[in-house]
Amino acid sequence: MLADDSGNHPTPETEEILLSILQTDKPLSIREIAGLMGKTVPSTRYHVSKQVDVGLAVPTASSTSRNRKYLSKQEASL
Repeated sequence: MLADDSGNHPTPETEEILLSILQTDKPLSIREIAGLMGKTVPSTRYHVSKQVDVGLAVPTASSTSRNRKYLSKQEASL
């Protein structure tokens, strides 16, 4: 389970929502993901980063790119 910025653990539903959002065949930006989740951009960035760290999400560009978007690892491998 991922910890959020305050050290609290989000609900399993939050993690499931994030993973289901990333299942789309269209790469999504942090802002798009945050809007769909109803979370702030910094909080969403933190959670997506953790998903990337554990290999469940992949970025579409380098960390310095303004065009960086994300997909689930499953979608990226198709």
